[in-house]
Amino acid sequence: MPNAKLYLPFAICLTRSVRKLFLWLILPLIFSSNYVVADDEVGQGRTQYLRAQKLKEFFAPETAVEEAASPLPEMPKSENFIEYEISGKSSSKFYVDVSSLSIGEDGVIRLALGARSTSGVWSLTYEGFRCDSYTYRIYGTSRGFDNEWRKNRRSKWTSSKNSNAMNMRFDLARYYLCNVGPTNQLTEISRRLEKGRLEIKTDRGT
Repeated sequence: MPNAKLYLPFAICLTRSVRKLFLWLILPLIFSSNYVVADDEVGQGRTQYLRAQKLKEFFAPETAVEEAASPLPEMPKSENFIEYEISGKSSSKFYVDVSSLSIGEDGVIRLALGARSTSGVWSLTYEGFRCDSYTYRIYGTSRGFDNEWRKNRRSKWTSSKNSNAMNMRFDLARYYLCNVGPTNQLTEISRRLEKGRLEIKTDRGT
């Protein structure tokens, strides 16, 4: 029978060599495989991001028009304001200054608006409307015709569907400013505002 004492040191040395081999050869392979998986995940995420960007560019308009500067106009005169009808019920009355109406090259419709409370107090705003998204933006405000415009420094585009006073801005956009053909657009909008009546029958299904 072989002497166990003679093989014990050899077995110990062999065990140490196997451990070193495992540490130097096997572990790096394991970690490298993990990194490869991680790189693959990053690569897949990058690929999905690029695809999403290409789809976004494909469906985006060919030419994006930057919004033009909107300097505040001169203070409007009270006699220039015409009342316009809204679909909801409100104790206030709503008016528009047709003479301030303009359509910029950026597609934004800008005009001065007025609201008069039951007590006769006026509040004026100078606003812009986008028909493609039914959003509005308040550029300036005033507490009556005897005051000056006050620039709205927190001005931002907001959905007109969430406007107050029974969606008065949404009605203004839907029934007066938008859904107009590209020809004689300014003339048609002016006609609607001067008439001051909702043309709901011509706007069904929208």
